[in-house]
Amino acid sequence: MADRTLVDSELLALANKLLEPFEPNGVKGSSYDIRVGSAAIQNVDGKSQSIALGQPPLQDCVSIPPGSSCLIQSLEKIHIEYNERSPFIESLPC
Repeated sequence: MADRTLVDSELLALANKLLEPFEPNGVKGSSYDIRVGSAAIQNVDGKSQSIALGQPPLQDCVSIPPGSSCLIQSLEKIHIEYNERSPFIESLPC
């Protein structure tokens, strides 16, 4: 069976099994817009900093300087089977 992309009707049908919580307005064609959660970890100059997001007096944005990285927690929990195939992951160099 060939790999293929799910279309919006298929995403909507599977949404409650794949995403928790699910927001129907997040489905855009063959994609889903993952929402930003409540935390981020930023690494600048080798130092990690936890950042609380979203509610006053917490930050509502994160600036990512050149050469640094940032992990942002998603609001959604994504349920993917261990043996799911991803063309993106398979194309990454080892």
